[in-house]
Amino acid sequence: WELNSERNWAGIHGFKWVEFSRMDHIVPYEISLHSALVEKEKLEGLGEGDQRTRTLPLINLSGIDNHNRMWLDTEMVQHLDLVAEAAALDGTGSSVEPSRRLREKGLYELLERACQGM
Repeated sequence: WELNSERNWAGIHGFKWVEFSRMDHIVPYEISLHSALVEKEKLEGLGEGDQRTRTLPLINLSGIDNHNRMWLDTEMVQHLDLVAEAAALDGTGSSVEPSRRLREKGLYELLERACQGM
């Protein structure tokens, strides 16, 4: 199974992001899409703070399968915030204050209700 994620990434237009773990045993970080995108942006002269790629770095947990594990609560909220921004639930398509606070409040409430139903 072979997929050129870096080439395909360039062909995807619109709101997108990369979720990755530096301790993924299935997709080693060195050959991950995130690593390739960071290297490409470095070649374009962009520093770490200037990088354009939206990312959600997953917390690396020792002794755990970091490829197949569930998201931590903080990762879930970050993921939902990206989903909400992509869907522009607040109608602005922007993550600036105060719309971001309102969106995050709604996401926390959704997450809280979902967790209560478990």
